[in-house]
Amino acid sequence: MVIFCLVYLSNVVFRCIHFFEFNFLEYFVKMSTIIVSVVPPQITRKNERSFANPGETANLTFMISNAIPMVDTNNIRWYYTTSAPAGIPNFNSTDFLEITALMNRTANSKLSLSTDRLTLTITNIVQSIGSSMKTDQGRYFIRVSHPAGDVSSFIDLVVSGKLTRALVDIL
Repeated sequence: MVIFCLVYLSNVVFRCIHFFEFNFLEYFVKMSTIIVSVVPPQITRKNERSFANPGETANLTFMISNAIPMVDTNNIRWYYTTSAPAGIPNFNSTDFLEITALMNRTANSKLSLSTDRLTLTITNIVQSIGSSMKTDQGRYFIRVSHPAGDVSSFIDLVVSGKLTRALVDIL
């Protein structure tokens, strides 16, 4: 007696033929157990730091790969901090500001996300003049929630250069 499962018909059904002596019987087998692989995403970045002058535009871009299942864009969040935390970041702490939906963090600069939420664009970058003014300089985190676990990465935005007279008048 020999059994062959010849054709994979759908996610869980196989067409099998059971041979015995000089006869055969054809039947379908439905598998009751499905093994699903869950692989965490990997986040990569082009640069660890991005440099910009006041008034310029910066694009902070990440890439996500190897995730099974694929990452849903609703599970991608962006955070900002002026500190550089050691170890695993605690996104629930007061040191982090979630900026996924907060597109105008400073008075002059504007934040926007690409449709896939992997690029954060900061236009009209602001450099701090004093301790009371917000700056765009800092550490920007991307956090991806996934069934295989949460992963995150960061890019530091360094704002350098002199403020132009026109920008000082605006501020």
